[in-house]
Amino acid sequence: MQTIEGGGTVAARVRPVAGEPSVDLREVLCALRAVRDGDFSARLPGEWTGIGGKIADTFNDIVTTNERLATELERVGKAVGKQGKIRQRVRGERRGGEHGAAPLVAADVAASVSA
Repeated sequence: MQTIEGGGTVAARVRPVAGEPSVDLREVLCALRAVRDGDFSARLPGEWTGIGGKIADTFNDIVTTNERLATELERVGKAVGKQGKIRQRVRGERRGGEHGAAPLVAADVAASVSA
């Protein structure tokens, strides 16, 4: 657990905002662990509101993107590894950060197999 300035931990400092339902951090942790272990069917409840709802929506978007990427990487892996189609490329959404670079990295891997 991450320690924060002023003492305590992140979980200990999470407090519901007045008028917003509290977020079940155990449910968040369970979903995070499921995704970490490769279960891309894990989702947080879409009916959460407030900051919890924003966290759930963002988490669910990230998991959906990761699920698509994993499916696409599996497709390319089969095409390159089993069928010898070294010109295959990963199709994906263009996003910033590391997710945006993943298709380029996968394309480089596919190209290096042919070298």
